[in-house]
Amino acid sequence: MTAVFVTGIVSGALYALAAMGLVVTYRSSGVFNFAHGAVGMFVAYCYWYMLVKHGLPMIVALPVSLLVIAPIMGIVLERLFHALKEQATAVKVVASLGVLYFLQNLAVVLFGPGNKRINPLFPAGTVTIGDVRVSYNQLSSIGIVVVTAIALTVLFKRTRIGLRMRAVVDNEDLVELSGLSADGVSRVAWTIGTIFAGGAGILLATFIGLDITTLTLVVIAAFAAAMFGRLVSLPLTALGAVLLALGESFVSFYAHGVLIGLRASLSFILLFLLLIVYQRRLPGEVRVGVVNLEERIWEPTRHAKMALVVAGIGVAFALPYVLSDRRLFNVDGVLVDAVILVSLVVLTGLSGQISLATASFVGIGAFTAGHVAVSNGGAFLWAVVLAAAIGAAVSLLVSLPSLRLSGLYLALATMAFALMMDNLIFQITRISGGLTGMQVPVPKVAGIDFSHTKPFYFLALGFLVAFGLFTGALRRSRTGRRLQALRDSPDGLRTLGVSLAATKLFVFAIAGAMASVGGVLLGVYQQEVGAQSFAMLVSVSYLVAVVLGGIGSVPGAVLGAFILAFPTFIQTSSGTFNNYFSLGIGLAVVQMARFPNGLISYYRSQGRSIAAFARRRREAALGTGVAVPAAAPEVVKVARRG
Repeated sequence: MTAVFVTGIVSGALYALAAMGLVVTYRSSGVFNFAHGAVGMFVAYCYWYMLVKHGLPMIVALPVSLLVIAPIMGIVLERLFHALKEQATAVKVVASLGVLYFLQNLAVVLFGPGNKRINPLFPAGTVTIGDVRVSYNQLSSIGIVVVTAIALTVLFKRTRIGLRMRAVVDNEDLVELSGLSADGVSRVAWTIGTIFAGGAGILLATFIGLDITTLTLVVIAAFAAAMFGRLVSLPLTALGAVLLALGESFVSFYAHGVLIGLRASLSFILLFLLLIVYQRRLPGEVRVGVVNLEERIWEPTRHAKMALVVAGIGVAFALPYVLSDRRLFNVDGVLVDAVILVSLVVLTGLSGQISLATASFVGIGAFTAGHVAVSNGGAFLWAVVLAAAIGAAVSLLVSLPSLRLSGLYLALATMAFALMMDNLIFQITRISGGLTGMQVPVPKVAGIDFSHTKPFYFLALGFLVAFGLFTGALRRSRTGRRLQALRDSPDGLRTLGVSLAATKLFVFAIAGAMASVGGVLLGVYQQEVGAQSFAMLVSVSYLVAVVLGGIGSVPGAVLGAFILAFPTFIQTSSGTFNNYFSLGIGLAVVQMARFPNGLISYYRSQGRSIAAFARRRREAALGTGVAVPAAAPEVVKVARRG
């Protein structure tokens, strides 16, 4: 029992370190940094690179990691989010997810995949507490966290800069009047936050090793502790971290069978429950901007529309006959991903509801297909219907308790649900097939065998066209206008007597059903599925891709699906191209977070800016050149009259 308690205290101290850095950043900037775990992971990898790969002494590698690399990352992040301070919450969430995506892929490019080890920071040796031996590394980690927690509390409550950090998010002008730079105060807060994230990452790595995904998610587990303190209270955050870790430790000791996965899910279950319980007591989100998803990139004439439709139909029917089987297989993958991404067009693009659980619903559909479809490929249509029904039902169950959540808190709730599915539900062998995964039979409908690329192409294309037509009809309908009002002005929608709860439930159910149907197609396409294919970070990839393509339209979903699948079209056996391509996607999302209509909208905006600049320069030049000749005759006339 003592061992369980000691393990919980040590883990709680490390969670507290990460969570307090997150709270500092949020209190001082109003930005919840979803990339906090990725920052901790990246700083830990930098420490390993200097210490192990280049043999630098710890006395050099540790200060450089925490006092040089982490602060630089903090300053860069502060500048990024400072430029987005007038943007809607959805923009900030997408930008921070882009940073997460970028840092994970940058770590792969710089340090390579695979697990790595870091030696403890402190000398080997143990002390005995009761009947348990506790290492110096464990005791020292607890001491470091206690000291930093006290120092941080004193900083916030007893120092001028600390008081200004608490005020800067609410009233920058007041901070400026006090003689301090609001930007400087925010920069200090971000620096402290990234140092805490890096410290937590390094300390955690000495216990669990270095793995890009694992370390990122372990630090993300500290989100629950930050929420326990309602993103405001440092003492409550530290207490929440300790209670969380003690709970995980006791579950690890006592859980058996399917409940073993409960330990990895406990922090996410707690996060979900806290969001529901606190709801109205959480810090309010300021609506400083509305995402414009109604921009028309190009408004074609009626004849142009007809020409585009005819050309599109022609290309769609010609592709299977001009492409090789390998290329057509890649195109089939694009169509499947596009079907999945259309669900995000409806949920996020049309109604403004942010979800990080899309891959979970895709998994529901894929596993449903694996269970329902029989070995000869029959019952495919039943699998589609059942997957849609289950996806809608589960979506309703998730959205019901979180109806009052929006923006940041809704994103956190869906992230918590996705991680619960990853670590608990999808780990049950009877559901997902366990470590070996599950076979999904290829369907046979009306005598057509869809195991070949050409028939499957038309099957996936049919679903995409159906979803596209449904989305267009929904957008033009009365319900669609309510969804757009929910996105742009929920308070205005409420004043019109429209139920926000019913509107949210409707759109979540529709999106869940659509994503699950996409999961059936994905299962058929891959013919074998496993839990790892539907992790929360896959949901991040889906959101990142559809933002790049254009989350406000079905063509944007198709473009986003092509971006996701683009590396498969490059004939290379090396993973280097994929890594650099993913790195570029992360950078592009960070840059384009303010342009939810996608790449075309972004470049159109850049083109307008360049054209406006050129026009101003031309007008200035013309004004200078005309002024003197125009004034000269008047001067001559006045002189003659005199």
